[in-house]
Amino acid sequence: MRTNLRTAGHDVTDEGPARTVNEDATLVREDLGLYAVADGAGGLGQGDVASQLALRCLENHLGESARPALELPDYDPLGNPEQAKRLSRAVHFAHRSLLEIKSNDSTRAAMATTLAALLFSPRTDQVHLAHVGDSRIYRLRYGRLELLTVDHTVATDVLERQPELSTEVLDTISRNSVVRALGIDDDFRVSVRTLAVMAGDRFLLCTDGLSTTLDFDALWRTLRAPGTSRDLAGQLLAQAIELGASDNVSLVVLDAHEVDLLEDYSTKRYNDIPDPPSVHPPPPLATEARVDSARFAGPEIVGSAFIASLRESGQEGVLVSEELLELEAVEGPISKT
Repeated sequence: MRTNLRTAGHDVTDEGPARTVNEDATLVREDLGLYAVADGAGGLGQGDVASQLALRCLENHLGESARPALELPDYDPLGNPEQAKRLSRAVHFAHRSLLEIKSNDSTRAAMATTLAALLFSPRTDQVHLAHVGDSRIYRLRYGRLELLTVDHTVATDVLERQPELSTEVLDTISRNSVVRALGIDDDFRVSVRTLAVMAGDRFLLCTDGLSTTLDFDALWRTLRAPGTSRDLAGQLLAQAIELGASDNVSLVVLDAHEVDLLEDYSTKRYNDIPDPPSVHPPPPLATEARVDSARFAGPEIVGSAFIASLRESGQEGVLVSEELLELEAVEGPISKT
């Protein structure tokens, strides 16, 4: 019998032991082949809204374009995969939606979010990846784990665009501040790539709450272990919570597998997917040690022009808001590390 590749995944998200509000969001739409995570910034009523809105825009755009996409060729005249362009258009649509809300509501001025998304194309057995910010996508193939995305952070920006900056200037910069996000900068760019899929491939999408808590070795050991995507997603979340993750933790684990084309393939919607298994986290931190997320601005996002402005103005330091200084007094440096 003929077989074909399909994907199935499971998502988990948690505010983490040191936070009171979850500004992350996750998305699993197996029927669309769509999986995504987002890490919002801006504080309560902004970061959580930004991440949820971005994923809903992504889901709606790709859902509405699914049927028309069947009429498209696999590649455009420039050789770009049409499904990769479709995913990129959806991310741009989400970005414009955030900008529009911010322009009409001054209380949402700080709203922004990172995003990492994967779109599976069964017609070509390919996955199309799109990401903005420092949310990541990994692939496990034949027991080898590989990071498929490059963080859009100050450290990367210096390496790619401003390698001549002096050590004196670099010492004043938080190395992992995000320079790209949905909702900031009119000169918006999405990093997109397309990869062939093989049966047995396993993918991990995660926010930095996971990737900064568990090192590469820990991710590799868990993802290569036997178990379903649901099992492994629960294990990764439990490990991050046990290690005292200082941020919200969100992730999606998905597997590519062969199916008989005659079998009834499930097309469950996101809301029909069961809740994650209990992970029995350790007792929460004492109340005085827990950060009120309503006071927290989320990922430190400085924009793509930040490094250039340092060089042009000759600044020797970076201004830090009173709110960030107050938060650092509670839990130490809060920039992305």
